[in-house]
Formats: sequence, C-alpha cells, structure tokens
Amino acid sequence: MVWTFTPGFDLEIESSDFERLSDPAREQFLKYSYLDLPSGKYALCFDDSRFFNHADEPHVKDGDTPGTSQSSVAVRDIHPGEEVTCDYRTFDALTRDRAVDTGASSTNGRDLR
Repeated sequence: MVWTFTPGFDLEIESSDFERLSDPAREQFLKYSYLDLPSGKYALCFDDSRFFNHADEPHVKDGDTPGTSQSSVAVRDIHPGEEVTCDYRTFDALTRDRAVDTGASSTNGRDLR
C-alpha cells in the first residue's frame, strides 16, 4: 500500500460544501484535491500523495477499498528518488470529464501526458 485516505487527517467534503467556498478558496482547493468518482465527494489529502503525478502507465493503481478509490498500491517496485505516478482519470471525476470532453492533455493544471 502506497497511500490510503485517512479520516480525521485527510479531508472529504460534499459538492454542496465545496460550492459555498469563495472563488479563491475553490481554486486553491482544486489545486490539490480530486472529485472521487465512486463517492462524488471532494477529497483533499494532507500528506504527500497530493504530489503524485499523472502517467498513462502509472506506478500505482487504485487499491481494493469497496465503494471508493481512496487507496493506492504499487504495481511495481518504486526506486528511491523515482517519481510516483498514478492515472488521474481512474479516480478523479473532474480530470476524466475534462479529458473526455476536450481531448486535452492537460486539465486543471494537471499534466495528462
């Protein structure tokens, strides 16, 4: 296991609560959060998982947590100093929707190449 959502440490909020944030707060929140596909809630991680980068062939994939994509497991050894990558489209509804709608290689500042 590389990462798991930890209630009480990481933050999960409903879409309605996210919409009530000020524009600058929403912009900052979106920089490091994701909209969890299964739950429909925004998740903000307070550990370094927020620095995982996107790759079409990532080092980690979703774990086996029923009803959520809030854990990650390595699919191969990750060497010291090596970038940790995941496929944002497998868990982030916003990234998936933008990539499908626009065919873009970058969404919300997240490089999809």
